Amino acid sequence: MCNIASQYSIINLNHKHETYFFNHYYETHMINDEYLATAYFQALRILYRTKEYNGQLYQNGKELKVFSFSTTDRFGLQVDHDILKKMVSVQNVYEMRLNPPSTTNHRILFFPSNINEHEVKCPNIVLVFGYYKTSYNVDMTQMLTEACQNIRDDYYTDEISVENLGGV
Repeated sequence: MCNIASQYSIINLNHKHETYFFNHYYETHMINDEYLATAYFQALRILYRTKEYNGQLYQNGKELKVFSFSTTDRFGLQVDHDILKKMVSVQNVYEMRLNPPSTTNHRILFFPSNINEHEVKCPNIVLVFGYYKTSYNVDMTQMLTEACQNIRDDYYTDEISVENLGGV
């Protein structure tokens, strides 16, 4: 199993969507919400049971497209939901889905990072965007997914250096 504390980074760049960067989202929405923080750390524990190869996540030798599991909601009831999902419109972006029982659905977009892409190993996770969806706001999913893939591509073409990634 991988070491959670040293295996993920948060993107920290000047970018047109910087108000959606994960670090801002975490500080404004998750840090004081025990349910969201717990769901987030559950998702990280699941991620560190995966392996990364060529920018894709694998679990038990199969590519991870959706990972569902049972958790306790805010009311103490057991619920099943998809907590990790590979985004289909791009190649290397995944969505962490933190769904409390409400009209607000919290999302975190990330990509697995492995400098040596041809080696199967525990993934370094680069958390890029955090946002929420409701039936009342504009759905930012596709725009932020494409932006996340662009950041990932820039990262691998050395347009974003490792020094621009801040660790947590």
